[in-house]
Amino acid sequence: LNAQQDLANSRESLTHEKVSILDAIQDQENERDALNNDRNTRADLLSEIKREEKRLRKKLKVQEKEHKRLSNEIKRIIEAELAAERASAAGEYALTPEGKIISEQFEKNKLNLPWPVARGVVTKNFGRHKHPTIPGIIVESNGVDITTEKGAKVFSIFGGTVSSVFNFPGAGETVIVTHGGYRTVYSNLEGLKVKKGDVIDRATILGVVWSGPKGISVHFEVWKVAGSERSPQDPKSWLFPR
Repeated sequence: LNAQQDLANSRESLTHEKVSILDAIQDQENERDALNNDRNTRADLLSEIKREEKRLRKKLKVQEKEHKRLSNEIKRIIEAELAAERASAAGEYALTPEGKIISEQFEKNKLNLPWPVARGVVTKNFGRHKHPTIPGIIVESNGVDITTEKGAKVFSIFGGTVSSVFNFPGAGETVIVTHGGYRTVYSNLEGLKVKKGDVIDRATILGVVWSGPKGISVHFEVWKVAGSERSPQDPKSWLFPR
């Protein structure tokens, strides 16, 4: 009887041990499946990130190409304006006495000039620099992009004469204002309130920001064109610090 009881106990013990082993194997399989699922999820996420980065790189290249074309057009128009002024001055470009006064006043207001929009944040800086979020991408700009609110009014930062108004594909309307030996440029506008030849004051409404494919932002440039100099300036070195 004792032998039979011992045998029964041994069988029961083996059964429990077998169940424990099977449970352990199942736990390992579940852990392995979870790990594989996690790896697959990570791989899918990484693939999605790479696809998104590729899409952003492609979009950025298109935007930079369009921006370069706009920059070249602005430079060409400024050169054409100066050439016309030289032609009217018998081949010599020189500021008029009034132009000299305006230039001096403009320079005296350095770091005290108002921003072209009431509210906004700079989302693209002046000069050549690395893209803030995409590695290996270099961006370049002759001005700054200021992102603002939809329908925001765009103002002249100083008194002067509207010397050019033109439309550029993908950049809305552009207004160039002459301040003696300086030019200010305002792009991505619509609903213009000024025209070429208008003499305007500081804070004159030029138009409203255009809600185009680049978002709600105004592109703003400052150029020094006195004498033989033709150089874009960092707008933030002229505008009142924010």
